[in-house]
Amino acid sequence: MGRARREGHWWYYLDDGLYGSYSGQLYDHARYPVEPLRAGAERLPSVLAGPTCDSIDVIAENLMLPRLKAGDLVVGRAMGAYTWRAPRSSTSSPKPPWWRSTRAPVTAAASRRGRRSADTFAGSA
Repeated sequence: MGRARREGHWWYYLDDGLYGSYSGQLYDHARYPVEPLRAGAERLPSVLAGPTCDSIDVIAENLMLPRLKAGDLVVGRAMGAYTWRAPRSSTSSPKPPWWRSTRAPVTAAASRRGRRSADTFAGSA
């Protein structure tokens, strides 16, 4: 993740954007809820953008987020199965890993297998 301070907002440049998994925002007029997995008391005005540096590759604006750093995870929720398969820009990075979770409670068996919940799966490109 890259970041820059611009006009009073933190801009965070993610590994995915409108030319990848978030393309539904362009083509289907969808809005996906996003949230960082980093806790922080102080929330700062922020923008999430994709990796292309294209002025249209903006995932969300006017968010109040904790200060993020490289390696922090940002979760896009309720995106659906086909968003990960969306075509990618020739200038974008490889597809990021994905997670699927139903937010089911963690069971002892799932915990031993290293899963975050009873129905969480990980994958990659």
